[in-house]
Amino acid sequence: MKITNDQVQKPLTGELRQKQTGSTGSAQSAERQVASSSSVSSSVSVSLSPQMQSVLEQSADTSVFDAGKVEAIKSAIASGQFSIDPEKVADGLLSATRDFLQRTGG
Repeated sequence: MKITNDQVQKPLTGELRQKQTGSTGSAQSAERQVASSSSVSSSVSVSLSPQMQSVLEQSADTSVFDAGKVEAIKSAIASGQFSIDPEKVADGLLSATRDFLQRTGG
């Protein structure tokens, strides 16, 4: 199926968007930028709010995992010294399942 420009929905702008979403403030400046662009272009420019920039900066400082611990585990596995405690694994699975069920109301 070929998509043509007349099939692409235009984003809501100005008062219509405010009526439907109740948006105000910095969203209005983004709406003005979208409204001023009358044709479809091959590139899109996006700007983040100061709050989102702050969140991204804070999250960049934290590591998702401990690289040193990962290397220690890899070495232990390679040397055959890594042992798995099945009771600890089972307890962890049960605990995670209980937490999930409490959060979801299940």
